[in-house]
Amino acid sequence: MNVEKNAVKLSKIEIAKLLKTLRAILPDETYQKIKKYLIEVCIDSNEETINSAINGLSEEDEFALISLLMGTTINLVPLEQRPIIKGEYIVPDFLASFQINKGVIRSQYPQYLKCFIDVKSTDKDKYKIGGSELKRRRNFAKQFDLPLLFAVRFTKFPRFPFWVLVEDNDYSKSSLTINFTDIMNGGREKIWNDYWFSVTTNKILFKAEFTQDDSILKCDQYGNLRRFEIIINERTIPFTDMYKVTMLYILFEQITEEIGLIEQGNSIIQILAPSCNLRSISDVLYRFNQLGRNNRNLPSPAPKILLHADQICKNFTIKREFIEGIIQQLIKAKILKLFVPSNSFQISKVEYQDWQEIVVNINKFC
Repeated sequence: MNVEKNAVKLSKIEIAKLLKTLRAILPDETYQKIKKYLIEVCIDSNEETINSAINGLSEEDEFALISLLMGTTINLVPLEQRPIIKGEYIVPDFLASFQINKGVIRSQYPQYLKCFIDVKSTDKDKYKIGGSELKRRRNFAKQFDLPLLFAVRFTKFPRFPFWVLVEDNDYSKSSLTINFTDIMNGGREKIWNDYWFSVTTNKILFKAEFTQDDSILKCDQYGNLRRFEIIINERTIPFTDMYKVTMLYILFEQITEEIGLIEQGNSIIQILAPSCNLRSISDVLYRFNQLGRNNRNLPSPAPKILLHADQICKNFTIKREFIEGIIQQLIKAKILKLFVPSNSFQISKVEYQDWQEIVVNINKFC
């Protein structure tokens, strides 16, 4: 193959978009062959910059997927970033509208936020943008008289969707700095109706039993999940229904840490203790749906899930209302506690009768 003769003038971003989609649908061997060719025909880039561009686009998909799952998004439209009419501006990643009082503020009438969103990522503790990069993005937002929001993914925390959402609302400043500590600034609460929670006390332990028997959730290290127990003041509440076992383990695995392993015959018992970590509804919801694909052993990336975006509203495996139903029962049972930074916040009440047994069983011990 004569690459030079067959070379096409595709930009780095155009090639990255192609490869991101192909990676989600093709076997790895086929994908690598196509990737090698496309990198060779890209005039102004190399493998490192192409990989960086693919990762950036994947972050956009993660943001889009979480926004879709959280149920507050009215419109989220990716924008073509090679405009026909050139100018002193940079086109942001999304045009969006959100219902910003959904379940948060008591209001007779819905309130909406229409805005542009630019998605960024960093492996540092902070993200800074200024100079012409920021000025040209502001120019575009001004032309349409819409606010500009930055959604920054801090990739130092790859396991959880560590997003900070900030509105660029002070144009008198020539730069904007976003720190990972800004995660509690209210942006996620406003746009996603997000809220935080943690385990209430260190007097609670959790035990998960893994065997080689068939089950819903498989772990490479330990086997197949068969049983889950909540231990409060040395008293045990067992769960054996496989669906509930799986749901509780995926939830608590995110807000605990492993403190021990016990081998009992053909079983491995994992002991989990509360960690000091706060988690949010968006964290948990995203994790549940990553593990809700055909291969439940490995997290599915957002681009692969979004290929079925047309089915999400009707047939998505785990919905926000279901997760909130479990969490509200655990709050009633005083196993979880809310961390809510805003006095205006209220949780829309969701009840799932199947989970009320948690409250009943806990009350027997308290």
